[in-house]
Amino acid sequence: MAHVCNPLSIITGSICPHYKICRKACVLGRERSRQFEPIADNFISNGRGRKVLIIGSGPAGLASAWQLKNCGFAVTVAEREPEFGGALRLISDTRLNKTHIDNVIKELKDVGVTLKSNTSIDFNNIEKIKKDFDCIIFATGTWNSRRLDIEGEEFTVNALDYLKISGDAKKTVVIGGGNVAVDCAVEAIRRGGSATICYRKTEQYLKAEPFEIEHAKKIGVQFEFEMVPQKIVCDGVQFGRKFMPCEQVVVAVGQFSDLPKDIKKCINVLVVGDAVIGASSVVQAVLNAKECVRVFQESHANSSNLHAR
Repeated sequence: MAHVCNPLSIITGSICPHYKICRKACVLGRERSRQFEPIADNFISNGRGRKVLIIGSGPAGLASAWQLKNCGFAVTVAEREPEFGGALRLISDTRLNKTHIDNVIKELKDVGVTLKSNTSIDFNNIEKIKKDFDCIIFATGTWNSRRLDIEGEEFTVNALDYLKISGDAKKTVVIGGGNVAVDCAVEAIRRGGSATICYRKTEQYLKAEPFEIEHAKKIGVQFEFEMVPQKIVCDGVQFGRKFMPCEQVVVAVGQFSDLPKDIKKCINVLVVGDAVIGASSVVQAVLNAKECVRVFQESHANSSNLHAR
């Protein structure tokens, strides 16, 4: 049943803040006699081979593919990178065993989903692509990194690029306070270097999950608070009156989608996951994919066109 509700359960069970989502809402021990409806019965089963192209193989893309295939759609997933999994591939091995991703991919292939890697889609050519598919789903995530817009930013590396490319041990300063910032700091430690997270607010406002922060501290990540960068030079960062020397500066202050705004005006196009709700957790992306299935159900039941959401 867990796999029906959440096809990425083996992944979300490893990395999502379940202590404040599923465990918080769990009725076990309070309503033991409660009868749960079989959620699978609520899924559509009238895809009848209609063809769907999913662009992106991150959490939302994989969840959409699994659920739509189970509903009878002919599903193709296009991924621009050599490996499938999207941002899941960037999560530290200490948080997520990458074989879990490989297992999900294998299961999708086994049920007949077509997966194409190293495949880029031209956003300006959507109308032509739509001729080959009944619907296009954009699950492209948030891969554009926000900038600091301060002097010397050319001496920095953005968080996503840092996590994608292997590197040497360096004394690293990470600017940011979310889970991605913590991932970068943990990665710097894993590479044999040191890491200090510099956050503009006090500790209580850190956006990273408490258990991630605790783990980072245990392995040696340092934290500095109320640190607003003013200038970056080749050998460090100027925070007001304090200069912090380092060999590398990683900027992790958020990401955003690069999808053209007019994509949402297209008929028979859906936008799901982080690409529409902004950078979020894996379980939120999966939930949004389930909403996509619901939209499909309503549209086919009413025989109407889909508009991007």
